[in-house]
Amino acid sequence: MRPRALAPAGLLALAACLAGLPSLGWSDDAAKQARKDLKKNVKRLQQVEQALAKAEQELDQVFAAARMQEADKQRAEGKVRELRDAAGELLVRVREADDADAAQALLGFAVSFGNPDVFEQASRELAALRSDEAIGALAEVLGQGVVDEPGGRRRPAGGKRADDVWKGQVVVARAFAAIDHPATIPPVAGQVARGTAPAVVNACVEAAARKPDKRVVTALVAHLGRVEKQGGWEYQKVRQALVDLTGEDFMTQERWQGWWSSNEASWDPNKRGEAKEAATRERGPQEQAPTFFESTIESNRLVFVLDVSGSMTMTDRGPEDTQTDEQYAKLDPDTPAVKARKRIERAKAQTIAAIQALGPAQRFNVIAFSDSNKAWKPAVVEATPQNKAQAVEFVSGLRDDGGTHTDDALKLAFADPAVDTIYLLTDGAPMKKLGNPGEQMRQFAQAEVRKILEWVKRENRFRGVKINTFGMDGPGVWHGKWGPRPVTLPTEPEWLAILSGFVRELANLTGGTFKSI
Repeated sequence: MRPRALAPAGLLALAACLAGLPSLGWSDDAAKQARKDLKKNVKRLQQVEQALAKAEQELDQVFAAARMQEADKQRAEGKVRELRDAAGELLVRVREADDADAAQALLGFAVSFGNPDVFEQASRELAALRSDEAIGALAEVLGQGVVDEPGGRRRPAGGKRADDVWKGQVVVARAFAAIDHPATIPPVAGQVARGTAPAVVNACVEAAARKPDKRVVTALVAHLGRVEKQGGWEYQKVRQALVDLTGEDFMTQERWQGWWSSNEASWDPNKRGEAKEAATRERGPQEQAPTFFESTIESNRLVFVLDVSGSMTMTDRGPEDTQTDEQYAKLDPDTPAVKARKRIERAKAQTIAAIQALGPAQRFNVIAFSDSNKAWKPAVVEATPQNKAQAVEFVSGLRDDGGTHTDDALKLAFADPAVDTIYLLTDGAPMKKLGNPGEQMRQFAQAEVRKILEWVKRENRFRGVKINTFGMDGPGVWHGKWGPRPVTLPTEPEWLAILSGFVRELANLTGGTFKSI
């Protein structure tokens, strides 16, 4: 059954509306006209938002069909592009109004639009606002939740809970990184100094690096003291922001505070030192940097997501092995040397070593997945000796069996709001739907890859979670002792290309790294 097509009349009417709008440009006349048309443009954007959501659902249906028709795919993708472009045109016209109402409207659409491309467009238009009124309205949004009241309470936005507005605050902080206006300084400095939502504070740290102001430096020095003991990437970002602003570099918050106390009164942002990049944090003699397959773990709120599907029973020949695949397949997989090269054993050994090396300031979790999920804890916990011992016991007991439902595992990892980094290890293309071996199965896998990537784009717009991927992306060896090779272990070059493409793109999409293991 083919998905029902979006009625072309709606698109034609929308195009007609756009054709009647004034031409793009930046002038007093354009701004006046944009303010006059603001309500109409906002209403049109709401209509486009609804139509785009519907068109994206229909595109998903095309990809989920038993046999995807290329003509259906092109038609559905064309509708999505047309509506996305229409949204972009309208966002420009809303931005041209350049007042408080325009700022609030752009921010609302940045948060509500599910399409990542429209989100990026709305974010760019926010960063292009220039009027005192518009920037003041955004500054008020970002400043909410950090104003101290009697008793040490925080005053959230308009009576709302702080977590109701954090997504909008992240968007504003990113826009303020590109806006040179004095009204951006107080809320950015306030969030760095006293903010409570990690995603907002981290976005403000990045914005602060572009704000050469004493209030910002003071806030960064104070915040460095909160992240110094934890180390990791948050410490590095705060310290690098101070380096960018001052041209100085000190290892500890105590030394930064001493320097700032002596130099704050005379500090000139135009006369900076020569430091360029913060050096790696020094570690004490008893401190071992945790690694996962030789990649340093820099996060303090991380989750290991481990594939334990049936294909993880296979082995990968080590670099020192000289046998052919045929010879290696005849070896006994239960001998210690060969068993150590089993994919699941390698994954378990590396995860256990990483857990044991975690520092006390780090929080972590472990999720094992196949065609079901098995989470060690509901959320990240502190890396205490007791927790680490329990996690090691959990990982040691993992067994390989089942399919590769990568989407469910990622959704479970994202469900913990504290997580900022995911270490995903897998040896197979995502597979949720089974079909005939060959082209149909590959089509289903490619559709699953697309669905996961689109979901991550939407969910990660505000969180900024890094996904570091580790792909066991070789053909693997199935040992004769296990009997005939199952047909459910597709390792042809076409399948391996789907896996490699997926884990590489997932890492690139989130600012993470990919490693073939």
